[in-house]
Parts: sequence; structure tokens; C-alpha cells
Amino acid sequence: MIFSAFAVFSFEHAAQPEKFRNLFDAVWWSFQTGSTVGYGDIVPITVPGRLAAMILSILGIASFSIPTTIISTGFIQKNRMYKIVAEIENQFKGMKEHFYELSPVESIGRLVTLLEQKNITEEEYETLKTAIIEKSDVDKN
Repeated sequence: MIFSAFAVFSFEHAAQPEKFRNLFDAVWWSFQTGSTVGYGDIVPITVPGRLAAMILSILGIASFSIPTTIISTGFIQKNRMYKIVAEIENQFKGMKEHFYELSPVESIGRLVTLLEQKNITEEEYETLKTAIIEKSDVDKN
């Protein structure tokens, strides 16, 4: 912004000294243009000044839109992940009782399928497999 203020001052001061009276006026214009507020109280009239204004406006838009996009994408992804985890947990709760009704071999086979489809983690697989084996040992006794 400071560079653009110097550039615009050098282009515009000679063309309109009543608007760009000093470097502070150019800095004021630069911050208003870069932040995309653009009050319109000071406007460049020379071709190089207008080109500088266009470039600064584009950079100003990018400086606000890119971080906003990155931050909102993070929130959206986190929210989506929570929904996926909740969905899997709900499905898992319903399947948990179902696994106990099957034979241990059938239950573990279904667990392997869920693991291969990445519907459960290795840790969940091991926990459920252990629970199935322990339950089948209790049922035998």
C-alpha cells in the first residue's frame, strides 16, 4: 500500500494538486482503495494512476477474499467431518447388537468388510473383534 501511495502521488500530484496535496493524501487514498472501501473523495485521473488503482483494488480484494475462503473452508470441512463421524457412530450402534446375534466367524467377517470399506478404524476393529471373541467364550461356558 505504501508503494502504491508513492507511485500514485508521483503520477497524480502534478495532474491534480488540490486532491493529492501531499504524501499523506496518497496514503489515505491507497488504504481506502486497498481495503476496497473507496470513498471516492480522491480519484486518480492519469492513466498510470488509474492502472495503479486497478492493481491495488485487485490486490485488496484478494487480500480479504483468500483468507476468508481458507478460514471458511476449514470450518466447513470440520463440520462435515463431525457429521460423518456421527453418521458412522449411529450406524455402528445399530450394528453392534447385530454382530452379537451372528456366529463369531460371521461377525468378524463383517468387521473385516467394514474395515476394508474404511467404515471403521483398525482400533475399532480390534476392540469389536476382542468383544466378539470374549462373548463367544462366555457363551461356550
